[in-house]
Amino acid sequence: MNATYFFLASQYDLSRPFNVETDCQTQKMRIVLAEHVLSSHKARLSRVLQSLPAGSVVEIDGTWTHMIDRDVLDMIYSFKETAKESNIRIELTGIATPHLATFLTLQGVAC
Repeated sequence: MNATYFFLASQYDLSRPFNVETDCQTQKMRIVLAEHVLSSHKARLSRVLQSLPAGSVVEIDGTWTHMIDRDVLDMIYSFKETAKESNIRIELTGIATPHLATFLTLQGVAC
């Protein structure tokens, strides 16, 4: 029973790579990343980011994220740069830079 619960709970977590919260007063969106964000989650996160209206303020919070695949990390940083053209401000919290993520991976540390 416990093993089944653990398996189902871990699958539930993997199927929900992030939660989206919106502050109605400030209109600021917060995307809270899950503990593990995999390459298979990249398209879903990209769709959310691409759907942001011009002038948005978005925080992507990776405070509780232990592992994020490099291609997802690259996509987040790439979007942060291109979002400036649409006056979208992206704030990153608890997310390593791609350079630091590579260094930590080479050192055997998960980020």
